[in-house]
Order: sequence, then C-alpha cells, then structure tokens
Amino acid sequence: MRYSILDRANVVSGATDGEALRRVVDRARAAEELGYHRFLVAEHHGVPGIAGSAPAVLAAAVGQATSTVRVGTAGIMVLDHAPVVVAEQAAVLQALFPGRVDIGLGASVGFTPAVRRALRQPEDAGEAREGFAAALREVVGYLRGRSEVTLRPWVDEPPALHLLTGGSRRSLDLAGELDLGVVLGGPEPARVDGAVVSCQVAAADSREEARDLVLPEVWAQVMARTTGRFMPLQPVGELDEADLTAQQRRRVTRGLEATIHGTPDEVAAEVAALARRTGASELLVTGGASDRAGQARSDGILAGILPKIVP
Repeated sequence: MRYSILDRANVVSGATDGEALRRVVDRARAAEELGYHRFLVAEHHGVPGIAGSAPAVLAAAVGQATSTVRVGTAGIMVLDHAPVVVAEQAAVLQALFPGRVDIGLGASVGFTPAVRRALRQPEDAGEAREGFAAALREVVGYLRGRSEVTLRPWVDEPPALHLLTGGSRRSLDLAGELDLGVVLGGPEPARVDGAVVSCQVAAADSREEARDLVLPEVWAQVMARTTGRFMPLQPVGELDEADLTAQQRRRVTRGLEATIHGTPDEVAAEVAALARRTGASELLVTGGASDRAGQARSDGILAGILPKIVP
C-alpha cells in the first residue's frame, strides 16, 4: 500500500506561525527519507491554529527542499480564487518540479462569514459553494489546453489532478467526467477502488501514547464547534477532560473513534480494514500533533508498516 502525508501546518501553542511552516518543510524532508509517496499541504484562511493559507507557496518550499517525493496540495480550494489563478499556481509548481506534482482541488469555502467576506464570497456558506462544478471545469480546461487563455508558464504535461471528496455520487460523477483522481475523506468515506483515502493516523509503542498524539487536534476540533475558532494545538498534559461539558466529552470520544491510533499491529489492522472497506490503494496520513517528536516517531513507524499492507 502506498503511504503519503497531508500536513495542514498546525500551530502548536507557544510557537509562531513561521515555526509551524518551517516544521512542515522539515517534516517533508524526513518523509522523503522514509519513503513516503507524496507530501501534500492544505489551504485554510484566518484560522488561528493553522498557518497554511497559501498551499501553492508552501508546496513550492517543500518541492525546493526535496527531490523525489511527490509534492502538492490537498488541496487548493477552487472557490477561494479565480479559476485561472488556481490553474496558474498548479502550472508554476509543475514547471518547477516536473513530473512530481499532485494538485488536489476542493470545494470548501471560508470558515466564518468574516473570512468569506474577505475572500469576496457570499456570507452564506451554502450560497458560497454554488458554482463549484463550473469553476472546477474551468480550472481543468486551462491546465489541459482547452481554453481561450494559454497558461504561462505553459507545461506540456499538466500536473496530476485530484478531487477532494467525501464520496458523494455527485462529486464522484464529476471526477469521472473530468478524469480526475479521487482523494476520499470524512468520517465515512465511500468505496472508490484505487482512490487515495485520508485519515488521521498515529502509531506509538502503546495505544495510550498514540492517543496522546491524536487527542490535541481532536480537542481543538471539538472546541472549534463550541467557539467557532480552531486554536493552536495544546500539549496533551494541559488538556483536562474534567473541564469539558458532557456534550464536549462525547464529541471528543467520537472524534478519537474516527482516528486510527495505536500500536504498530493495531494500526496495521485498522488501516487494512479501511483499505478493504474503501477500495483505496493509498493512505494519506493526516493529523497534527503538539508532540513533534512523537509525530516524527509515528511517521517512522508508519513508514515501516504501511508498505506491507495489501489492500
């Protein structure tokens, strides 16, 4: 089974946004040495706990610091930009790093009404998502030379393009129409044979240690639902579940259940089950950790066990 990483440039409490971005590049170098297939970065705007707002720029830094691992995005949010700008960003990356660029394209819009206003989107999230299919077709048309505008830089072979989706029939039909790869995410990803499936994954010598790696991001996600702000990841020792409401504790439990974490054997078994359930041939490891050393250790463990899993 192929194995890759999606790093969202999570900020750790007490660190700067710049440090978070530099850690992404450092982790990419280590991932290349460990044999990871792809190293992808994401796009978030105005989120206190995530420094990665410009994925094309960050992917370029990753590409410059590496030489063999595939680099790119998961993804660029199409509705946050004019379609031609998305296509130009992808073309620049492909021109700089020919043959090793993957561009994931997503439909997410700004996290809050204020961010949506800043992105010149309608304040209503549903209304802001309208027109995604048309915009995606336009991006693909530019990159494949089917538009009245010729991209600069022009690349003879466009980068590999993927649609980020939870697996709805509508999105899968759109991916098929446009001949796009599929990156599956969400709590219950659909079955798409040969797709890439993303999941928050952590491995350690014990299940408790692995739980400590995934808990800070799960915690931040739960608190974001209460406060509307996804904050920097706190050290696990500063997280006191007694401070949570009953509803928040239930959400933390459900969030942990949606991750894959445990010992190497436990993780291998759960990843194999996920691959059988989804038909995926590649695991895209997601999840930030406040324990950077523990995350690096987890990346190393996963690099040792994932290639042995037969989907």
